[in-house]
Amino acid sequence: MIIAFLLALIVSYFFYQLYRQQQVLNKFKHEKNKSEIISSELERNEISVELHNDISPYLASVKMRLSMMDDKRNEILNGCIPVIDLCIDRIRVMSKRMAPLSEYEQSFMSGLQRFVDKTGLDKGIEFQLQERERVELSDDQINQVYRILQEIVLNTIKHSNASQLKIESSKDGNYLLIRTSDNGIGFDMDKIKATQSYGLGLLKMQSRVDYLNGMLVKDNSSIGGTRYNIRIPLQNHLYEGN
Repeated sequence: MIIAFLLALIVSYFFYQLYRQQQVLNKFKHEKNKSEIISSELERNEISVELHNDISPYLASVKMRLSMMDDKRNEILNGCIPVIDLCIDRIRVMSKRMAPLSEYEQSFMSGLQRFVDKTGLDKGIEFQLQERERVELSDDQINQVYRILQEIVLNTIKHSNASQLKIESSKDGNYLLIRTSDNGIGFDMDKIKATQSYGLGLLKMQSRVDYLNGMLVKDNSSIGGTRYNIRIPLQNHLYEGN
């Protein structure tokens, strides 16, 4: 009995150490993911500022100089003005897209609607965005949720062959609940996991959900299209493990 007790104690200690190591590994992975996302957001913000403050004014200056020229002698040069206008407009859109959503004091859903409207993405697909209940989130949470939904919108446009995308948000206890669905061709998440053939968009979405201590589940039912369920805790979204 003493030997059996000692063996049980050794086995228990072994599994306890495995558990502790797994906890340390999970914390390390989360901190690494957090660091990468923060670095990415800082870089995006810097690029947004440079586009808005540096490149856009130079193009505006070139446009002004061209518009002052004689139209008859400079038809070719003046033909560049519409192109410059287009570049300035695209830079403005890109700058706002890359900047943190909190700078514009918008909810993630209103920011997403603005993103769809300003980029003209609604020309080929019908978007139904519904915020059933306004949920209080931190600026960081708002920005990350916005990026996740941006990724879903872009993936739907690029890969789904869908004509409709629905995104609905609500409050479920102490969680933000987001449901998305499209009527496209869908894909098999189990097959992707088995072959490790994750696209960059899926990896970005999952890393941001992990950063928020949330959960992302894809519905693999036999019904066509792609559906996601996302749950984000409303408080203490950053990692608090030992």
